[in-house]
Amino acid sequence: GKKMGRSRGVAEWKGTCFAPAFTLAELLIAVGLVAVISAFSLPTLTGTIDGYRLRSAAWQLAGDLRLARQKAVSTNRRHRVCFNNCGGTVSAGGYLIQRDTGSEWEIEAAIQPPSDGVQLTSNATITFAETGEAAGGTVTLASGASSFQVRTHFTGKVTVCKGSCP
Repeated sequence: GKKMGRSRGVAEWKGTCFAPAFTLAELLIAVGLVAVISAFSLPTLTGTIDGYRLRSAAWQLAGDLRLARQKAVSTNRRHRVCFNNCGGTVSAGGYLIQRDTGSEWEIEAAIQPPSDGVQLTSNATITFAETGEAAGGTVTLASGASSFQVRTHFTGKVTVCKGSCP
């Protein structure tokens, strides 16, 4: 009874004929379709990658601003993030993190410009007092048609907005 049925099922399964593999023509058609689809999606992908670069540059700047604020509070010395006319060489599109020594602004870190195609413009040098409060400012990062703003509030709070901050 039961044993017989089980072994017969195995025999039937083993005897099943599997479908043959793809023919060369089918393979070429599939490869052709993939090539056409990727040709259309590549420009979109490039735009997406630029968008990611821009966003990561904005978040890096926000992180550096928060770091400058934290250092101002912990060392009890004013710190600033300076974009131009910093009394030090700033690579175009880059910025400096500086600390107030009392007589001058000393460079703590020179940040290289963000990756290709990201333009960075600032309306101010953003300075953090020992209390963590800031002489606020807005930095705009743009790449192609898209942009981000990194705004520092007078309280020292740093926000990142896609497009522009409200």
